[in-house]
Parts: sequence; structure tokens; C-alpha cells
Amino acid sequence: MKYQRKTAVVEAFCFGPDAEIIAPGWFIKALQNEVVSIERSIIDGAVHVYGCTIDTCYGKMCIKNGDYIIKDRNGKIMPCKKKDFQRQYERIGRNGN
Repeated sequence: MKYQRKTAVVEAFCFGPDAEIIAPGWFIKALQNEVVSIERSIIDGAVHVYGCTIDTCYGKMCIKNGDYIIKDRNGKIMPCKKKDFQRQYERIGRNGN
């Protein structure tokens, strides 16, 4: 899905327990290149996804389920808290195209 921030268009998705299933290709590639890691724990024998760590130019940044991961036009991946994302971005087009 694509979202617009004033004059900048970014790609983004909401991180959650099903991130590896719904994530766009650029996120999966970042996982494979170890730019992004998914934080997991085992609770009662089941794997529980609780967050994500992103290696950025500002250092390692962590997010929780429900926060957004953004890829800007230069290909940089950054985290964004849900509240900030909803305030700064609006979805463009019906299907985000």
C-alpha cells in the first residue's frame, strides 16, 4: 500500500504478528539482508511476535505491533509510531496505487 505525506510519497505497512505473511517484498528483502529483524518469544509453546528492530542510519530502532514501517523514495526503511503515522500520512488511491 502507498501513503502520502504532504509532498513525499512512501510505501508503508502496519507491523503485526502476521508481518511475514502480509509484508511487501521490500520488507522481506530487508529481513533477508538483516536490515530488519523480527522479535519473537515462545509463550506456552507457541511463537509470539512482539516487535521488530530496524537498523537505520540513526542506529537500531524498535517498534511494537501496530506501528508502521516506512520505505521512502530513496529506499531507506524507517519505523513510525502508529499515532504519528496516522497524523502525518494519508492513503492515496483506492488500492494504494
